[in-house]
Amino acid sequence: METEKFEIMTFDKGVYGKLHDTLAVEAPLEVRVNGTAKFFCMRMPGMDRELAAGICYNSGLVKSPVDIKSVSLIDESTVDVEAEITGDSGSGEIKIIRSSAGVIPERGAAGDRGETPEEERKPLFPGDLLFNLQEDFFPRQKIFNETGATHAAALYSMDGYCLVFAEDVGRHNALDKCTGYLILNGKHGVGFFCILSSRLSYEMVMKGVRAGASVIAGVSAPTSLAVSMARESGITLAGFVRKNRFNIYSSEWRIFK
Repeated sequence: METEKFEIMTFDKGVYGKLHDTLAVEAPLEVRVNGTAKFFCMRMPGMDRELAAGICYNSGLVKSPVDIKSVSLIDESTVDVEAEITGDSGSGEIKIIRSSAGVIPERGAAGDRGETPEEERKPLFPGDLLFNLQEDFFPRQKIFNETGATHAAALYSMDGYCLVFAEDVGRHNALDKCTGYLILNGKHGVGFFCILSSRLSYEMVMKGVRAGASVIAGVSAPTSLAVSMARESGITLAGFVRKNRFNIYSSEWRIFK
């Protein structure tokens, strides 16, 4: 269940009232790896297998998507990932993932990006395509339109086809779900465009890089470290993508005018 109704009191223009408001559901999820609890997060239910796979990969616990062998739902709040652990397995303590921060690997792990051949990362695209992608992206945010409480992420192919879309109460969760979907469906590295509803932070850019994206775009601004990461990784980073305008912070050569 992604939403739940609550009776609330309202105040509008000096008048009190009551109504049934639709709220996004936030619930706990435990991610086990080879039977051992490794991560605990709060998320909006849905795409839990994909979220677990994305967390394991984006945290650096597994180095390559092929290291994830299977993902099983144990119950409505528990997922078990069978994987070959090649990263830091930690001290055995459960990592608590906060929806506002997520979990990311060390900076150097950003190089473990998708498997798309380099020649397929070079095609140019018209700037107007970013607006077309947003026009497809925004109507998909059904839970946000109902509640105003979610973030969203999507990965598109080079020709603008939506490969996967996800919403969640946490912006990191939304992108982890998208990455996990590609991993579980053998499509990791196929996504060319990564579209985000949130600000373009360093962590989100790193996850976009690991998802295999060549272009990362959002409606908000990037941070300085996000721009540095994008430039180091050869990513085209587009911020303030809104009607008739956008800013390009790195690798502007991909856009033909």
